[in-house]
Amino acid sequence: MEQRNAAECLEMILRKVSPKASEVFQGQLRHTTKCKSKKHIINEETNPFWTLPLSLKDTDGTLYDVESSFQRTFQKEDLKGNNVYCKECQKKTDATKECEMVEDPQILTLLLKRFDFDYNTTSIVKSDCFVKVPRELQTKKKTYSLYGVVDHMGSLSGGHYTATILSDEDQNWYEFDDDRVRKAQEPPNSSQTAYLLMYRGRITDI
Repeated sequence: MEQRNAAECLEMILRKVSPKASEVFQGQLRHTTKCKSKKHIINEETNPFWTLPLSLKDTDGTLYDVESSFQRTFQKEDLKGNNVYCKECQKKTDATKECEMVEDPQILTLLLKRFDFDYNTTSIVKSDCFVKVPRELQTKKKTYSLYGVVDHMGSLSGGHYTATILSDEDQNWYEFDDDRVRKAQEPPNSSQTAYLLMYRGRITDI
């Protein structure tokens, strides 16, 4: 009898089903920090994930490009100011930070972080910005095609979720709204309500 958002509900389900079922949604991300001068590895961690969060901050009311944000997740970032200590250099130094998807999930789920903490108001707020929903996403190993969208309508105090899913059987889209299911149009190219975007992957020949 507790209120949860769709991402929390998905992860709760994946923890309870069989490991073979949940691993379809699981990938691995490796985060690496290196000193910039000698390329020494300062820190490296590899962790599993079920959903990949994308921040919607700093959109300024413009159309948010999901594909560009997804690609930026894996771009190298400079850490300037000599604030990172390198044991091999034995000093603080400039560094680089990089995220790599070392294991691509079969089902890639992007979490659009519409709910975030606003430090100005010291409260959690919802972003209703429009997002550009790509039909395909590309990684080094796989091409992903959109097959499911979870939408959130409403506010933090009261809202409603629906899901629109592409059927494998007849290749039509269907909307699931509580216990009601109806044939639907393909999800729009831009959306003000999309919360989870789900992509099915296929191996890319490189």
